[in-house]
Amino acid sequence: MEKKAEPETAVRKIVKEDFPVQGLDCADCAQLLEKAVCKLKGVASATSKSRSLTSITRQEL
Repeated sequence: MEKKAEPETAVRKIVKEDFPVQGLDCADCAQLLEKAVCKLKGVASATSKSRSLTSITRQEL
């Protein structure tokens, strides 16, 4: 009887990074940035912590 090969599963590391940003003068600007970054491939979440710092959680590719 032949043994079937098990499918390979890739384990991807979750990475959280903080990025300095400029020009976030209001909450609406921060929200637009968060939405745009969340649309990027591999990004799980984006949060503007202040007017000068954004935190991004993503899967390492």
